[in-house]
Amino acid sequence: MSYFHLVWSFSGYESILETDASFQGRFVSKKDIPTKITKYYKNTELVSLQNGRLQEKNMSIQGKYFLLILPLFLLSSMLHAETVSLETSKNVTATAEYISGEPGKPLLILIHGFLQTRSFSTVDRLFTALQDSGFPVLAPTLSLGISERAQALPCESIHTHSLGDDSREIGQWVDWASKQGHEDIVLIGHSAGSVNITAYLATGSHPVVKKTILISLTHYGPGRPAALETEEHARLARTMIEQGDDGLERFALAFCKDYVSTAKNFLSYYDWSDQAIIKAINKKAPENYIIIGSNDNRIKQQWISSLQQANAKVIVIDGASHFFDQAYEFDLLEKVEELLEPE
Repeated sequence: MSYFHLVWSFSGYESILETDASFQGRFVSKKDIPTKITKYYKNTELVSLQNGRLQEKNMSIQGKYFLLILPLFLLSSMLHAETVSLETSKNVTATAEYISGEPGKPLLILIHGFLQTRSFSTVDRLFTALQDSGFPVLAPTLSLGISERAQALPCESIHTHSLGDDSREIGQWVDWASKQGHEDIVLIGHSAGSVNITAYLATGSHPVVKKTILISLTHYGPGRPAALETEEHARLARTMIEQGDDGLERFALAFCKDYVSTAKNFLSYYDWSDQAIIKAINKKAPENYIIIGSNDNRIKQQWISSLQQANAKVIVIDGASHFFDQAYEFDLLEKVEELLEPE
């Protein structure tokens, strides 16, 4: 009797496969075996997934070597990414991870969420999986006014950045990619990164941007379960602007209870409310898709309903959270790759 035991970790998700007699033929759901596992193993002599059952096959010598080679192959594919940079309009150096990918595939530009970096788990998982599939991928870290920023920005920082700055940086990365010869670009955002992409599109996008995929699209302003900003904060900021006060003030924004910024910069985020997002989506823009998890506790069901009535194709993944973690990362990847298939 052959015996095979593998503890496989892919993007933080651990799966254990055993092909001893007790496991043979046991019914498994799709989520029991991650997509990447079945993709790499279903055609080998190790295991196969047929009609929802994991079937044991004899482990050959080649199969044993395959176990050793596969992790090395995946590791080597990630090592080809390079760090690239550009100077923003404020003379700040912004950086991104870039992999050129296979010819003929669209370049995917991944935009992270509020105060995060390109290393944030949801974005990093997508970067790894999509470049594994051969796509050219560019993952910037929005500078937030800090040269070569590599760490998430704490809420307690003094925030000199604005949403307009973020959106302009996205535009600069699109321009950079166009100059590298990329003529087919897909913008993919997560959470507030999707808001930044929406704001970028509202000002007029580069013609090379053919499609957008907005994951966990949210909005700013009160009314969200995760929002700490209030109408009182907005009134204070507008009063400061009316009085010509461009000094720093303590507000709240998104998940930050204390958010020190100028009134103008604070409102640049706050004013991208649910209504502003819907208005921007309804403008003529590239082909637009929105992916939402049904268990996203950072938004309300009414927000999903509003998006479904807007000028975008909304896909709801049942059971997924705001971050599409655990097994749902594979559902997200599967859906993104479907949307990237040539029509």
